Amino acid sequence: MMAMMQCIIFDRDKHGTFSKALQNIKTLSGQKRKSNRVPIIAIVSNPCIEIWIMCHFEMPKQTYCESSKSVKSALKKYLPGYDENDPSIFQKIACKQMQAIKNAKVLISQNTDPLQKPFTNVHELVESL
Repeated sequence: MMAMMQCIIFDRDKHGTFSKALQNIKTLSGQKRKSNRVPIIAIVSNPCIEIWIMCHFEMPKQTYCESSKSVKSALKKYLPGYDENDPSIFQKIACKQMQAIKNAKVLISQNTDPLQKPFTNVHELVESL
C-alpha cells in the first residue's frame, strides 16, 4: 500500500520567491511529521515544467537550461507545435513515460538540488500514482 503524501507542484519559471517557497515546504513538512500527519513533498522542475516533458525524449542538457524560453525552444525539436497551454500535451507524451522516469532519475542522481538547473522530480509523483 502506498504511503499518503501531499504534494506541492511548481516550477521555477517566473517564481519570484522560489528559494523561500522550497524552504517553507521543508519547514511545513518537518512540522507535519512531528504531529504524525501526512508529509508535504515539493515536486519541482527548474527552470520549468518543460524539463519533465523533455525527459520523455532525452536527458535535459545544461546548454539549454538557463531559461524556460530556451528549454521550450529545444522541446520544439520533438514537439514542433508545442504550446504550454495545450491541455492534451500529457496525453501526447504518455507513451514515453517510462523513458521520462528513467531520464529524470538519472538527472536527479547528477543533481539533487532543486535550486540548480536542470532539475525535476516529477517522476516521484508519477510513480506514486
